[in-house]
Amino acid sequence: MSCPNGASATSEKGFDTAALRDTRQDNLGRPPLIGLFRAVAYSQLEFCTRPCLQAEASVGVMAWHLIFKELGVVMVQVWSDFVCPFCMIAEQPLREAVQAVGLPVDIEWMPFELRPYPTPTLRPEDNYLQTVWPQSVYPIAERFGVRLRLPSVSPQPYTALAWQGYRYARANGQSQGQSHDQGQTYNHRVLQAFFQEDQDIGRIDVLTQIASSAGLDAVDFEAALRDGRYREAHEQSLAMARSQGVSAVPAFLIGQRWLPGVQDARTLERALREAVDLS
Repeated sequence: MSCPNGASATSEKGFDTAALRDTRQDNLGRPPLIGLFRAVAYSQLEFCTRPCLQAEASVGVMAWHLIFKELGVVMVQVWSDFVCPFCMIAEQPLREAVQAVGLPVDIEWMPFELRPYPTPTLRPEDNYLQTVWPQSVYPIAERFGVRLRLPSVSPQPYTALAWQGYRYARANGQSQGQSHDQGQTYNHRVLQAFFQEDQDIGRIDVLTQIASSAGLDAVDFEAALRDGRYREAHEQSLAMARSQGVSAVPAFLIGQRWLPGVQDARTLERALREAVDLS
């Protein structure tokens, strides 16, 4: 049994990747069809409801990795959470690596909820965060030139709604007249809101303001969070993290190469070049 647009149907029909090439590019350097290809690939996961189908869909996504490679586009996935300071730090070297390599790169931020509901979340006044931030977070942030501070929001928010908002941004950004990847913009703004602006990113009104600032339709965005439009897609993404064995964030998958933890720009640039056999 196959998922819609499943891997078996794709392999039977085949794709003439040379025919899919297009010399035009958007302002991220991506061929204009790339967003469509990615949406089709991940629709497999979003429509799966049983573990066996999830496994088949994962195979289909790996096939899309190969198609992207043939098109000269590097497919990058970063498992992350919006309350993880190291995930915000990881943005900066990735941005530098993408700029340095000069290749079309499609980045997708993947959810890994560190403390999903109903697990109690951390409190900034408790000993753990009061210890780990001075010892680890601030030194690493300074090394990478990232400005952030320990948020005072207590207890820290759950992030499921923020991640559903990310799925909305990925799915709807270009359809709402945006020429660039609104998922990237939204991801950065949520991290910025929590770690630089001390906002409670577990609240729908805060997330809606963030979406609006990212150029998304605020009314439709809020409705999507309230009616759970992307809840199932988010759950499927979490299931993918479990199937891939992700246990800590950030974690990078560049092409077929895994890189755990915060990486420097040179390491990421090397991985990007290797993903298209340019090293």
